[in-house]
Amino acid sequence: MPEITLYGPATIPFTRKVMAALALKGLRHRLVEPEGPEDYKRWSPETGLLPVLDVDGRRIQDSGRILDFLDAEFPEPPLLAAEAKVASSQRRLETWVEETLTFYWMNSLRVEVRGAP
Repeated sequence: MPEITLYGPATIPFTRKVMAALALKGLRHRLVEPEGPEDYKRWSPETGLLPVLDVDGRRIQDSGRILDFLDAEFPEPPLLAAEAKVASSQRRLETWVEETLTFYWMNSLRVEVRGAP
């Protein structure tokens, strides 16, 4: 069994998406949450964004790329349907949800920081 570490805050949707994929595939992992801004840059030097998955020393950034990696390395059970048309629809839905969620999430963060209602 590989050594798998997921770096990211447990409360953000992108980390939770990866955790759900790991659970579906039955892959044991360790979650390491950031304690400060320096952790983001240390774990993800290129972008400073989390989550990042480390599998036996190999690091993968971005939740969508992490899911692709998991399906390639650990194909059972698959995260996408076997039928290409259905899998394509699943990917489009994932992209739409991620983009929409990011927009509203970032907007809510701006509101909280400004203190506006």
